[in-house]
Amino acid sequence: MELSVAKIFGDNMVLQRGKKIAVWGAAESGSNVTVRLKDKEVTTTAEDNKWMVELPPMEACTGCELQVKDEKGNSITIKNVAIGEVWVASGQSNMEMPMYADADYEDAKNDADYPDIRFFDYPRVSYEGQLDDEDYSEYGFWRTLTKDDIDYFSAVGHYFAKVLHKDLKVPVGIVGCNWGGSPAAAWMHESYLTGDLECYMKDNEEVLKDLDWDSYLKDFKADRERQTSPQGREFYRNMMKTPMLKPMKFEFKIDEKKMKQYMNGPYSPFRAAGLYHTMLEKIIPYTIAGVIWYQGEADTHRAHLYDKLFGEMIRCWREAWNDDFPFLFVQLAPFKALEASNCDSFVPIRAMQEKVSKTVPNAYMACIMDVGMEYDIHPKKKKPVGERLALLALGKVYGRDILCESPEAVDIKKSKGSLTVTFDHAGEGLHVEGDRIDSLELFVDGKQIDDFAVNVDGSKLRIDSSLIDEDSSVELRFAWVDYCVDNLYNSAGLPAKPFVLRS
Repeated sequence: MELSVAKIFGDNMVLQRGKKIAVWGAAESGSNVTVRLKDKEVTTTAEDNKWMVELPPMEACTGCELQVKDEKGNSITIKNVAIGEVWVASGQSNMEMPMYADADYEDAKNDADYPDIRFFDYPRVSYEGQLDDEDYSEYGFWRTLTKDDIDYFSAVGHYFAKVLHKDLKVPVGIVGCNWGGSPAAAWMHESYLTGDLECYMKDNEEVLKDLDWDSYLKDFKADRERQTSPQGREFYRNMMKTPMLKPMKFEFKIDEKKMKQYMNGPYSPFRAAGLYHTMLEKIIPYTIAGVIWYQGEADTHRAHLYDKLFGEMIRCWREAWNDDFPFLFVQLAPFKALEASNCDSFVPIRAMQEKVSKTVPNAYMACIMDVGMEYDIHPKKKKPVGERLALLALGKVYGRDILCESPEAVDIKKSKGSLTVTFDHAGEGLHVEGDRIDSLELFVDGKQIDDFAVNVDGSKLRIDSSLIDEDSSVELRFAWVDYCVDNLYNSAGLPAKPFVLRS
């Protein structure tokens, strides 16, 4: 067996500063493998044709070489290695969305000259051996942020990295590991899908019961050929790049059996525990600072389980890496055309996402309720998404004394004729962009009331209505709908989180 390193190790890579650096690969069992970076050198012996070492923590730098050699004189030299901050960018299509589809693409391309911002996109592989079956020549290696390579960057990852790089003044590497349409269960080891979450694995088992393998493989191969053909690639590019200004309409009937095979078949990227083994596992234990995550659209059909599912996924990843790293994620954006996109309401998922941010340690949520699109599940403005995730990173991970969280309604007080709502994270005060607050709904004794006035005063919101009485049952909802335009902000320009308060 020839000496090799894992796919993620290559020229232009970024390694994590300040932590032990894991390096691994393959070699003949029993052979000694030595890894050298800067003035540090570690030797190990390969077992079962695999080897791994941990280099000691190092400070940020650029222009290094990583050398790997065995006792037979075989060697690998990886050039232009940087040490800085490394973040995994994962989820489904809104994290996958390339820079060429971003609304601010032209401005970003004109500013694409950052040799120390780098991006590795793990090939989208849903079964073992697929790397040999298809052309992945555009993926699986490190790119630097230049005009030639910016198209390949995750848009969210690009904007996130740029903010970190400018503030921290160190190299930043983004490791893309994502797949459009993937549910959270696809990114988990099966041992975490038990109890209430066992239903995800049972979906896989149900498909296997009466699967016609020949027919399934024929359909799967034909579908992959369509997706990877020049026409398929052009369709994907146009779908991501062109704003959807009206609801999509599908005139064909869906074969339920084939749809289940498509979603949960043994080669499907959407099957439970699938992408964990075919993609995520391949980058573990690459040393990282943390994870940024944008996902949830594919899990609306079981929204009631999402807090447990997402929480267990985070635990799965942290235990796999043996690192309680920060997990920064995006609350789903406003979107109306649910039926056309085979989605249920986003409202319950958003509530579960906020619950995770409250119950899972070191997990923080970015609100983007002001940048959704009514009929497009892929909002084209990814700059605020990446920048808000970066703001969370700077405040929660890197210790900057900044306002990095969205306003959060924490208390409601009722008096005759008025309600007073108090917010955390208002900064120097709340403000409304426009003439009035959108998507604020008032219910008194179960009846929706349209006639009320709203005043903003510092960190408080006052709602006045003659129909509010001290004995009334009152419910106040904000942005508690599938689509709206959130226009209530704090002094850092961050939109208020959706809420329901009762008194």
